[in-house]
Amino acid sequence: MIKIEPLNFQKISKGLDLQFKKIFGKNPSIDIETLLNDRQKQNRKVLKKYLEDYLILYDEGIKMVIQLHELFKENHLKNDEGLAFVALTAKMISSLIGIRKMIYSGLPDCEKNLNRSLHETIDIFYACLINDELNQSYARADKMYDNDDFYWKNFSKNKLEKECTKLFRKISVAESQITFFNDRRKYLKSFFSESIHASFNSAFAAYSMFTLDLEISTDYIGKVTTGYPKMLMSLIEDLYIFNVVAYISLDQKLCKSIEKIDIHSNFMYLHYHKKYDVLYLNNHEKLYAQSELHSNFIKEVRDTYES
Repeated sequence: MIKIEPLNFQKISKGLDLQFKKIFGKNPSIDIETLLNDRQKQNRKVLKKYLEDYLILYDEGIKMVIQLHELFKENHLKNDEGLAFVALTAKMISSLIGIRKMIYSGLPDCEKNLNRSLHETIDIFYACLINDELNQSYARADKMYDNDDFYWKNFSKNKLEKECTKLFRKISVAESQITFFNDRRKYLKSFFSESIHASFNSAFAAYSMFTLDLEISTDYIGKVTTGYPKMLMSLIEDLYIFNVVAYISLDQKLCKSIEKIDIHSNFMYLHYHKKYDVLYLNNHEKLYAQSELHSNFIKEVRDTYES
């Protein structure tokens, strides 16, 4: 067992702060933990006031993915198949929980970074459903492979988009809906990349933005902004699409590694699949309309400023 000796940074840090205070008469200490906890408590109040329905539906989506993961894990343990889907749904859950933490922390720029990864994970999941060879090579547990080479060979230059399109056609998605999905995916990829590559737009939004209380905040510790409703609406829509595509693919036993899965005997998965479906279909139009109100407000402010 490795023994790690503490370096007493806490004691040293406090000592240096005390020396500063003696010289300059000011306390330089910053308690990051307290700042973050206090801010999260404030954020929770704002989120409960304005966006509780969005957050409840988002959590239901996480539960649905958890049950799907358990379904794939059970299949892998019984039949030694479908490791790709076990791993990809586990990564999805990790990303969804990370996004949830960023939402409550008031860090939408960090949420965008995680969301970019989530979208790619979902796309790879779709590609593995339609391409058995890719499915097997992606989940090679017998030897290591170079991730960069694998990505370039299988996912670069719109290869991933083409695999997704094949899947949607296989499960009889209308061409207009496929076009909508691909256009939406390109837009979101570009939007999320602004944060990954630190564009001025994303940097300035992290610095100064309207909150849901319609006040301008320059608090970098965290803030619940007017971008939250559309951000949550987009996540909810992504989870709905994923829920439908995964269910149809499993029901049709679309690839070899899921042929032995009987979703109709797994009542826990069916419960969460159907519950999310009902909650989304009965409420998405109202939630979307509410999210547009905040976007329209920002647009009006921008138009007024530019004029």
